[in-house]
Amino acid sequence: MLVSRHYSHGGDGLERGGLVFFRSMHEYQRLASERNWNDPTGKSFGTSWCVKPIEVEALIQHKHHVKFLSGEALSLDKVFFAGANVDMIKNIGGW
Repeated sequence: MLVSRHYSHGGDGLERGGLVFFRSMHEYQRLASERNWNDPTGKSFGTSWCVKPIEVEALIQHKHHVKFLSGEALSLDKVFFAGANVDMIKNIGGW
């Protein structure tokens, strides 16, 4: 599974959001292109964006996995990560 983190510009500056799950790198790249997440000029990404995802093994109940593969969003409470991956997941996006 590909896991990213959502960021946004809030009233107090940069805000670190929750995890976002992608079905493929193609899905991430398509959204990044549509929403200008990878602006090479270094200018603001806009109001919100997701960082480049990393691949992580996770457990998902079959019925939720089927819904995810069919296009539905997957919430964090439906995903279980191995304890050994907790620090890596916590650090997605740099801080």
